[in-house]
Amino acid sequence: MDIKQLSESALELYKSQDSFAAILYLCRQQDPKMTMNVLADMMRHQYWQEQDLVGSLAFARAGIQFGLQTALDYDISEPELAYELRSAAKGFAYNFASFAWRGWNEPGVVITTADHAAGFDAARVNLRLAIELERGALPTSRAYWMVAAYHLADGNHDLAITNFEHGVLYARQSGAGVDELLNHGYILVVKMLITPEDDRLLEDYETLKTAFREVEHGEDFIQQLDTAFAVFQD
Repeated sequence: MDIKQLSESALELYKSQDSFAAILYLCRQQDPKMTMNVLADMMRHQYWQEQDLVGSLAFARAGIQFGLQTALDYDISEPELAYELRSAAKGFAYNFASFAWRGWNEPGVVITTADHAAGFDAARVNLRLAIELERGALPTSRAYWMVAAYHLADGNHDLAITNFEHGVLYARQSGAGVDELLNHGYILVVKMLITPEDDRLLEDYETLKTAFREVEHGEDFIQQLDTAFAVFQD
């Protein structure tokens, strides 16, 4: 059975029964990589196509748990597969955290307090795995960004700035100028939330927007920053 067929069967179980029926069906498959791939497809489908955060997060959490747990079975016999499964679990954690973050203001997606708390936990999982698996500077930068984003949402401004600054440093190490610029942008967003009357910050923000207009998809990043500022200004 290929990925498409498995996805269709699992989706039918989700619709006709519940998420655990679909997850158990996928976990019984003999190929753990296939299971992870289908869980990832379902996680993305339920979020982007169905705007079903409950289902999307259920499949994301299953991907994290299945990947980390199953990796233990292959640590000795197939260490490369074990690493791959843990890396995939990290990807699920990143997506979980992203989908449950209020700062996107995604239309049709309602994020509860419990979703937010679980998303913050997933953000920390993602950061831990980025470091433990030695995924490199750019994934580590983005993992710090995600943790910082949750501190921003919680109004923990000092911790947000500290983690965005880590994001800047690792982005610089990786040579990812856009990620470095984006983290600087979020630092400015936090500072403007703290002292909205500071005109110098507004000037710096406009200068940063000018820099973004020189890069590919720069307007999208500007919109992302403006949206986050509006969401957390309320």
